[in-house]
Amino acid sequence: MVNRSITKNLLLLNKYKHPFKVSTIFIVLTSLCIHSFAQTNLVPNGSFETYSTCPSAGQINYAIPWFQPNLGGGSSDCFNICNFSTNPYLAIPFNVTYQYPRTGNGYAGIQLLFDTTSYNIDKWREYIEVGLTDSLKSGKKYCVRFFANKGNWSIWAIKNIQAVLTNDSLLYNDPNYDYITGVTPIMEADSIITDTLNWIPIKTIYTAHGGEHFITIGDFSPGNMVIHKLVLPYSSSPNTGSYYVIDDVSIYEQPDVNAGNDTIIPPGDSVQLGSIGRPDIFYSWSPTAGLNNPNIANPMATPSISTIYVLTVTDTNSLACTNVFKDTVNVQVGYAGVNENNFGIAFSLYPNPANNNIYIECNSLNTEFVVTDLLGQEIKKVKIHNTKTEVDLSDLKNGIYFIRELKGNVSEKIILLH
Repeated sequence: MVNRSITKNLLLLNKYKHPFKVSTIFIVLTSLCIHSFAQTNLVPNGSFETYSTCPSAGQINYAIPWFQPNLGGGSSDCFNICNFSTNPYLAIPFNVTYQYPRTGNGYAGIQLLFDTTSYNIDKWREYIEVGLTDSLKSGKKYCVRFFANKGNWSIWAIKNIQAVLTNDSLLYNDPNYDYITGVTPIMEADSIITDTLNWIPIKTIYTAHGGEHFITIGDFSPGNMVIHKLVLPYSSSPNTGSYYVIDDVSIYEQPDVNAGNDTIIPPGDSVQLGSIGRPDIFYSWSPTAGLNNPNIANPMATPSISTIYVLTVTDTNSLACTNVFKDTVNVQVGYAGVNENNFGIAFSLYPNPANNNIYIECNSLNTEFVVTDLLGQEIKKVKIHNTKTEVDLSDLKNGIYFIRELKGNVSEKIILLH
């Protein structure tokens, strides 16, 4: 078990006397005070472009403000094109990875596993860590993403390329390079990464607990849980480990997608839809009937009939995990709690969600209903002849639909899950 101290940042400061390390701690400690707009990357120097001194093997700390959390061992790397004139063997691309950056001029490198025949597979783990420019907000969703590529010379390929988010840093002191315990990764690669040419994205949409302020990348799994395979013979390479390079680390706040709560308004009244938006996000509402502006996050709606509005949110930021989101709101025109023929015939339907069939109960015989999609497009018509009628919806795809009495304004939402 790794022992960590509550005075982690002081330990780091004492361990490294290089003047950059002082600036690293200053950045880490003061980053709590830095406000970050939602549309920016919360990971500073996520592409490893900025450096205090041209970095090379074992010098991730030169890629300010990144550092390796193990005070007693490890030699997490940072490579940059700047090394070409002084030490081409350590420069990009002529290093042990023979890889160009995904973007810019630099990337980081870490050993995630070592020779499984001679060493304890729990050991020889390297990590890279950095403090975020702002703490994550409770309940907010974030796109967390980085790109990985296997070093050409590494004979082992693994799946457990992971990241954790923590409120405090994960500094520890272990000369045996033991893996970090007591944390739960929020993400890892979808499969064993063997690609030595293309940069493979590793990403997730993470809902924050609140207060997360550090991201650490590495392999946090015990040896018997590491999914790995031999991809090169032992005799073919001096690197008998599993070495990967990392680039373009980002944490990006997802846009809020909120069309509003379903509501009933009297005829002629208005209601505000949605919520306060962001200037970097595109908003679009359909149908546009009754809206004062269909291209803002929170328009005023004055529909003449009951209307289901669909909000489409488009996020064009390259840091986004998903670019298009949708939400709906049902604005019924009528009087809450009053069953009047002026606004249609009262009815109920169940089960909801439904599999293939639903039941419609209605006191009026020979009543016709219409089924519409989220955009209000008519899908099919249903006519009932009894007070309780079974309706087959097996021909529809999974999704959200609305059922409305043909001559009325009141509709009911139904979810199909075949």
